[in-house]
Amino acid sequence: SIGVHDLAKLRPPFRVVTVPESAAFVPLACDEPMTVKQILEQHPKGTEYAHLLEGAEAYPLILDDNDDVLSFPPIINGDHTTVTHTTRDFFIDVTGWDERACESSLMLICLQLMERGGAVETVDVTTCSGEQRTLPVGEGQRHLVPEELVTSLLGRSFTDEELHRAINRMGGRLEGRR
Repeated sequence: SIGVHDLAKLRPPFRVVTVPESAAFVPLACDEPMTVKQILEQHPKGTEYAHLLEGAEAYPLILDDNDDVLSFPPIINGDHTTVTHTTRDFFIDVTGWDERACESSLMLICLQLMERGGAVETVDVTTCSGEQRTLPVGEGQRHLVPEELVTSLLGRSFTDEELHRAINRMGGRLEGRR
């Protein structure tokens, strides 16, 4: 799940906790608090995505230092971090089971924000195993892609100039063909 929040309304540090279905907060676009159970059974987003938490005995919430709810991933954000036309600083949360997919999603969002003139800052994360990480990781990755794979996937071969232009548009660099 991806959450977009108004950073000015938040107080770091953030933490992920698990709560019982009786925990309550005001979900996005609502005026009154709802329990986790009510959200899953009555809120449109809750009923749409409840199957993702089926069988859970406790539910994840992302809280800030004031114990305000940023998000109930993967269901819905808290209302108090709602982005408006006056929002200038965003906090993006990406959660999921596949770390690589989450990091890739975060990088794509960051690249799009940078493309529009935004500045991307990092956050320090302590994993559940106690490992310290700084995200997003903006270092380049080197990939060796067989030309036959590109040709078979896309249905045609490409000139060096076409490959260079396409890879450059994605923020990459073609180092040569083998």
